[in-house]
Amino acid sequence: NIATVVTFENGEDSTAVLSGFTVRNGLSPSSANGEGGGIFISDSNPSINNLIIKNNQALSDGGGIFIESGNPKLQDLIIVDNNASDNGGGIAATYSITLIENTLIYNNFAENGSELHFSNYNDITLKNVTISNGDSSNNEINSHLFISRSDLNLYNGVIYTNDVLNVVLETANP
Repeated sequence: NIATVVTFENGEDSTAVLSGFTVRNGLSPSSANGEGGGIFISDSNPSINNLIIKNNQALSDGGGIFIESGNPKLQDLIIVDNNASDNGGGIAATYSITLIENTLIYNNFAENGSELHFSNYNDITLKNVTISNGDSSNNEINSHLFISRSDLNLYNGVIYTNDVLNVVLETANP
């Protein structure tokens, strides 16, 4: 079955709540540019909490979650074993303001940003987030955490791995 499991794309606000179950086995359709295997968020601001997001696949970006031009709150999540062919095996975000809190992100895979990939003017806050064990060994340009032209606020976070930790930070004006 080729479908994103959950989609927010009609301007949903913070009263749109997704909570208390497992989002799994999604596969982003090519009609959605291959983005967001588990959860796809575009121009919306949902509250997503108390979920396990696992075994999802994106043909492009955001195996677990893809965010574009949104302001979601992601709290109390486990994001594990997701895959994206390009960017953000766990989460990929662009043009967004995102809070990620009390979340464990591990064993995801993507060519860039195995666990997290933030590009193009995001404002990201990570509070009490643990990131671990992503596979960045596939090629030389891979990373666990990829941040480009975005602001990152990290509070009480842990990033660890069994292989070489690879974090890529890029600016708009190199």
